[in-house]
This record gives sequence, C-alpha cells and structure tokens, in this order.
Amino acid sequence: MSKAPVLLIMFNRPDTTARVLEQIAQYQPERLYIAADGPRPTRAGEAEVCRRVREATLEHITWPCETRTLFREDNLGCKRAVSGAITWFFEQEPAGIILEDDCLPEPSFFPFCAELLERWQNEGRVALIGGCNFADSSSLETDYGFTRYPHVWGWASWRRMWNDYDVELKSLARVLDESGTAPFAEPTNAAKDEAEFWRDRFVAVRDHRIDTWDYQLVFQCFVRRQVAIFPKHNLIKNIGFDSRATHTRSDSPMGRLETRAAHFPLGHPEAIATNPERDAYVFNTFMKPRGRIARAWRRIFG
Repeated sequence: MSKAPVLLIMFNRPDTTARVLEQIAQYQPERLYIAADGPRPTRAGEAEVCRRVREATLEHITWPCETRTLFREDNLGCKRAVSGAITWFFEQEPAGIILEDDCLPEPSFFPFCAELLERWQNEGRVALIGGCNFADSSSLETDYGFTRYPHVWGWASWRRMWNDYDVELKSLARVLDESGTAPFAEPTNAAKDEAEFWRDRFVAVRDHRIDTWDYQLVFQCFVRRQVAIFPKHNLIKNIGFDSRATHTRSDSPMGRLETRAAHFPLGHPEAIATNPERDAYVFNTFMKPRGRIARAWRRIFG
C-alpha cells in the first residue's frame, strides 16, 4: 500500500506543531504539504512566532520527502485560511490526509486512512475518513463505522468530495426553500430540535456570524446524503485546548480523550449504514445546547 500525502495546517503554536510533525515524521510521507496563515497585525510579536514555527517545521523534515508550502503573508482567518489550504492541497492531489497543528495522531491513524482512501475512493456516498471517535464503540464488530457527522480532528478525503464543498453556503437558501429543515435531521428519529440547531448554525455561517470552515462539510453531508467514517477506537488527541486556540480555549472532556491503536488487517463493514442511535447520542451529548460538554463543543465549533 502506498503512503498517502499529508497536509499540515499550522499557525502560531510551535509546541503543538512540533508534536504533530513528529508523528508525521514517523510515517514519512513521500509528499508533505504545509500551509500556514499569516500573523494578525493586532497581535504584538505574532509575526515573529509565525516565522519561527515555519522555520522550525521545515528544519524538522529530514526524511526523503517532496515538500510544498503555502505560507500566507496576511491573516485570512479560520474559514478562508483552512479551506483555502485544503483547496490548494486537492488541486495537486486526488486524495490525502489532513492534520491541523493541534490534532495529535496515534501512529496507526496514517495506515488506517491510507487503506480506507484506497478502498472507498470510488464510492461517492463516503465523504471522508475521520480519525476521532467521541462515543463508546467497543461493541462495534468491525474496525470502523459510518456516521452522518463528519469529524475533522485529523481526517482524510478525496478531491471528488472537495469539489462539491461550498464554503459560503450559497445553496442554503435553495435547500431551505425546497425542504425547510428536513435534510438537517436524521429522518428516522424526526429530531426537530436537531434540524433547527443545524439550520441556525448554517445560516450564521452564511451570514458571516461564525468564522469557520467545517460546518460547511456537515451541510454537504446532510444535503448530499453522504456519510463519514469513524474508527472503532479514537485515533486523535486534541492538544490545542489553551488560550492560543481559535475555538478550543478552555479545558474540555473532549480534550482528554485518549487514543488507542487501530488493528490490522482492518475488519470492514458489509454495508454503508449509519447508526441513528449513535448519531443521536453524539448530537444530544456534545452538540445540543445544554450542559458543560455541549458548551465546550460550541466553543470548538461555533
């Protein structure tokens, strides 16, 4: 199996970036893409920090590797910088792995993604391969499952999926006119509050009240009836819960999730099917606007 190319998206955190890069170095991809947003002019000293992060990252690449960089001079913000970096990546690669500078992968995350990128490359219903798992899946009989919620703390996907990505949610008005909130809830559980939750978030993104890029992936999966893969055991630890983060600025149970290695050969599901009960648990536990964990989730995802 060939190694998948990797995109590392970074900014101003030398310590977390170095830890993530160390895991990438163990994998030794043949092609590594590095994207960095520019410093914010209102933050004293940030330009120097960004410069040091970029230099240290390039110095750490000591294995035989084709390296390409997209280093922004100006600060574009979360939505434009991250989505622009992914677009740049998929303009050059038909498929690959994407890591932000606070998503620390368990080493088996890389071969897990590489194998599933090959297996599902021609299946349009599968949008992406996620590396994190927020729910107990110990009873899962296979080594991964499918969910209607794409999680992007370490993930992999294909150009074919990103070609449909709508960063400005230009199609939202048409979707709402045609079907109201219907695509935003699991049909089998008729969750009106879930549909209204997502409608409100999508409208806020479209109206530039939330500066993010990942709600748009959720929208795409809902409207196109696509699913995402999640691993049986969590493969990503978020190490970015501190004051420097854009969204993850405080402690959260999600930041304390431990990782566990994937087992090979992978056991594959016989069919592409989500578990409505599991997805409802993820929504009600981590997204629904109530409780301490839900508040932490909203700090992460808007």
